Amino acid sequence: MKPSLCLVLILTPGFLCTVSRATPTNKAKRSDHHAPVGVMHDHTHPPGVDMVAYQYSLRKARGLIKGGDTFDANQVLNAENPYVLSTSSIEVHHLSLMVSYDEPLTIRPFVSIYSQSYTAKTMSHGLVEIGSKGAGLAGLDVLYNVTRGLDASRVATLSISSGVGANQEVGRDAFHQSQRLPERMQPGEAEGAYLYASYVENHFFESFSLGALAYGQKALSSSDSGVKTEEWGVSGFFAFLFHPSLSTSLRYQWLKSFYASKSLTGFGPTFSEGARSLERHEVYFGMNYVVFGQRFSFEYGEPLAQYATGYALHHRSLGLASWQFTY
Repeated sequence: MKPSLCLVLILTPGFLCTVSRATPTNKAKRSDHHAPVGVMHDHTHPPGVDMVAYQYSLRKARGLIKGGDTFDANQVLNAENPYVLSTSSIEVHHLSLMVSYDEPLTIRPFVSIYSQSYTAKTMSHGLVEIGSKGAGLAGLDVLYNVTRGLDASRVATLSISSGVGANQEVGRDAFHQSQRLPERMQPGEAEGAYLYASYVENHFFESFSLGALAYGQKALSSSDSGVKTEEWGVSGFFAFLFHPSLSTSLRYQWLKSFYASKSLTGFGPTFSEGARSLERHEVYFGMNYVVFGQRFSFEYGEPLAQYATGYALHHRSLGLASWQFTY
């Protein structure tokens, strides 16, 4: 884990204990009444109260991991593996509209736009950039309000979505031809449909809140492009309120992803055939700020540990930021 994150985790408890805080008089207006930005589907709205939201995320990966051990791409590059992924960067722009349909149901249509870029080290061409533009996902969440109040919130969600990715590009045509990249890396389209379910529970106390998330996602159909077939995860989070409009949070997340193509990264025959899995333990630091009916949130996290069957890219960090407006 990076020294910067270690410093944040060490200093945060002392900082929070020294900041003077105002005791909230209305828990519904507290900044922590929404979970940390990385926890979605944590609340519903009463009839007549809708919300528009935008979320941005950036995930970085560098190097390789196999089992629990890390490797540099040069350690894997050889005649049998003539090209090996070295780094990746994935940006996501997520726009959603939360509409209170009827108590206790809330619907949430959304659209996500992905921008992915990779670099690969090769024996014949050195470092090569690989990009994928125009990947998109659209779907609909249905949130069911099990319990919603000032002291607790319990929300179950079912979501279905469909995505399409197009205009994949390889940085150098010569490399593209000489290495005979697999069909799924040729410029074209890839489609997939997904089913997602989650349950979020959050309890509010005088100056803090505690919550938990459990979720699962399964691919209903997908092209042979290295996408996930399943993912399961749990998360626990703690938010400290030192002012009604400002709170900070710590969150732990465990997740396990399953893939069914030639690699965890969807890149070529460099990695073994067959189903693959990736497990990560992550910790996040975040803040929520509410002003004039708008909520600004961010989180930054790094893996504590991760394990992969076969070689996979080594995830390094994830940053998230969001804006929400309720009307």
